[in-house]
Amino acid sequence: MALSGVKSGVQLEVFGDYLVNNGKSERTIKNYMRNIEAFAKWLIEQGGDISNLTRQDMTYNSICNIYKA
Repeated sequence: MALSGVKSGVQLEVFGDYLVNNGKSERTIKNYMRNIEAFAKWLIEQGGDISNLTRQDMTYNSICNIYKA
């Protein structure tokens, strides 16, 4: 799933480049990106906005809900 919005997609690409430049393994980068994309998908489904995160969006319980199916 691609993040909606050009800004978010560019930010994710920049983060990926940062991970590569800091020696993270391909597997680590793949896992980070998968988790970020899962969070973004969940957030959008909840009516949130990935480019305007709130503290409530980032609570432990909210993040745990991402992986409930």
